[in-house]
Amino acid sequence: MDLKARGIGVLLVGLGTFLLKLSFFDVLRHAQAQASSVTTSYKALLVAPSFMLSGLLLVLMGAPGDGSAATGLGRHMVNPRDRKLTPLGWVFALSLLIPGVVLSLWLTNRLEELGY
Repeated sequence: MDLKARGIGVLLVGLGTFLLKLSFFDVLRHAQAQASSVTTSYKALLVAPSFMLSGLLLVLMGAPGDGSAATGLGRHMVNPRDRKLTPLGWVFALSLLIPGVVLSLWLTNRLEELGY
């Protein structure tokens, strides 16, 4: 069991949760309470779900491998010769951003509905 990778996963989940609280839940709560103005960090809102998903993946599965091993997720994501992402690796990396983009769009729409 790769405890270092799992520990980093726990830290990523914690950081993602904290960023999501600050950039989403607190902003939405202030807007619903009719605060005079609300601001959020769309960068934090974009990366928070990515941190949480990456962290959960590390906690559940451990380190993905270095791409050179015959086992592990890394062999599908990284080319072992030049250590660059494969097309599947790029799809996976970009798919981590989709929840953040959707959340940002939803929050923007909700804030407009509330008059901000």
